[in-house]
Amino acid sequence: MLPRILDLTAAESGRGWTVGVLPSQHPTFGYLRENVLCGFFADIGSVFAAINDLNYKPRRQESSNSRSDFYSTDSLADAIDLFSKRPHTIRHFKTDDRLLTAEDNIGSSVYYDVQGDFLDVGRYLEGSPEVFGVMHAGNPASLYVTILFNINVVSSVSPEAINHKQQELLRLVDWLESRQVRCKIRAFASTECCHVDIVLKDYGDPVDLNAIAVVSHSDFLRRILFLYDEQSKTWESGYGSPTRFSGVMVNKYQPSPDDGLTVYIDDQSVNDKEVITRNFDTCKKKIADVISSPEKRDFTRAYMVQL
Repeated sequence: MLPRILDLTAAESGRGWTVGVLPSQHPTFGYLRENVLCGFFADIGSVFAAINDLNYKPRRQESSNSRSDFYSTDSLADAIDLFSKRPHTIRHFKTDDRLLTAEDNIGSSVYYDVQGDFLDVGRYLEGSPEVFGVMHAGNPASLYVTILFNINVVSSVSPEAINHKQQELLRLVDWLESRQVRCKIRAFASTECCHVDIVLKDYGDPVDLNAIAVVSHSDFLRRILFLYDEQSKTWESGYGSPTRFSGVMVNKYQPSPDDGLTVYIDDQSVNDKEVITRNFDTCKKKIADVISSPEKRDFTRAYMVQL
């Protein structure tokens, strides 16, 4: 369903990146027209490597290098320097201490039944019928989560609100990974101007919170991805509609059971930080409830964070 590298023509490739154009309108994401620029990146570093290898410079309206309160950095060069050399300085979040356990995984909690993991001699001598202990509510290490992160943001959203979403995303990933729930994270920015697909982490990869902080920062969209938009033959002055991708994903995307639990983080149109935090918390409660109860697990639906 999603655009693929195999769909491209006139493709160029480097270490970890492939950039090309679609030869015709995409059958599912119909706003992606003939000759729209598409980039596929194996990690966050390859996004910057492609800019250097392809010698991308601000073009057309040059919004990628403008200066106003629409941005968090002073220029495109300043943003690239920040993201490439000092990403730890934008990684700020409070850890989430809520519990996350799986009822069907071995843990420290015990209940007793007529069969189980071990015999409780004391209960046996007392004549109790439930003499076998069952260990449960353990760490959900056998479960995994796929996070699909939509980078797109409505133009009226402030940098501060975007960066608050960044902090909530970091909290979510840290919460899952610190409880041994392995995550795969893909980030998308997709409009009429350009389609970008970035793999930030696979299930077996170590967690790089710097990469997540960079891709979810306000100026990664408004400088780095705007720079890609400006290279596209389908560029338009408004830099595309940020809601078109979600319109397709919400109505047509069908998660695969092979992806474990799927969390889709929607494009952002909200400035209210409390609303952003509340919506992330609501999603985490759903995840915790689903993971804790085997009968509630549904690997064919996406759990939404709508912003």
